Amino acid sequence: MAGKGKKSKDNPKPISTLNWMLTIFVISIPIVNIPFCLYWAFVPWVNPNKQNFCTALVFFFILTIGFWGVLVISGNAELSQLSALVQSLASESGE
Repeated sequence: MAGKGKKSKDNPKPISTLNWMLTIFVISIPIVNIPFCLYWAFVPWVNPNKQNFCTALVFFFILTIGFWGVLVISGNAELSQLSALVQSLASESGE
């Protein structure tokens, strides 16, 4: 039987609100966010809740970079073309 104060890996200690606020603050800083997300996502001693959150962010970063890479390679990344596409989609949905 585990002690009262101990939390197992299956039932980790909850992360405090201040800790979440600091986590979100660090993640909102450009350039700094990627190394911290990678660290928190892949080291084993981080709280599993924060680890899952950062793992999801890393996958989101990868998908976003891949999406923009496809747009750049296909030549559709010009701002004027994207703006026209958004406007045409907005006008179609308004009809």
